[in-house]
Amino acid sequence: GVLMLPLLWMGVANAAALLAAHELLRRIRTDQGSVNAVLFILLHLGIVSAAVLLSLLAGIFTATALGVAGTATLMLLLGLGAHRRIPTFRRPDLGAATAIVGAVVAIKLLLQAWFFAPVAPDVLGYHLPKVAEWVAHGRMTLELGSDFRSAFPAGFELVEAWWAVFLHHDVLIEIAGIEFMALAAAAVYAMGRQMGLSE
Repeated sequence: GVLMLPLLWMGVANAAALLAAHELLRRIRTDQGSVNAVLFILLHLGIVSAAVLLSLLAGIFTATALGVAGTATLMLLLGLGAHRRIPTFRRPDLGAATAIVGAVVAIKLLLQAWFFAPVAPDVLGYHLPKVAEWVAHGRMTLELGSDFRSAFPAGFELVEAWWAVFLHHDVLIEIAGIEFMALAAAAVYAMGRQMGLSE
């Protein structure tokens, strides 16, 4: 029972961020699906980063605050019919071998995110102490970590904080890395299409 409400807030906030990203994409979309995929991921990361940064600055960086804001946003978007404008998913025709490799990589990444903790010195000494402080205090605090000159959060830290705040734990924090890896993969694919490379 204790875990159900934070999971609910996480689900609602993520649904709101994804639906809002799609609504924004409708206004700036191109006629190229690969470019639209990159734009969608960028918009989603931007919305998440803005939500974390604003709630940090307001001192309300909690699962409840983000969940309530996500609920209000989701209700507004549903009331405006945003869910009716989501296109049906069409899997890109990448061939069986590429689809299998993609599925294996996706499963590997999810397992890695769940089972392996961050080990890089830069992450442990610079990024994670800030994220832990923000989650613990529910606001932006005096920065800790190895680089005392940096007093403002980087984009990756904001997305890491998003995945840590709902459960008040770092078990899902590596999903931030998966999101940025998805952005990189989509960008490489879009560049390949622009250059006329084969699937």
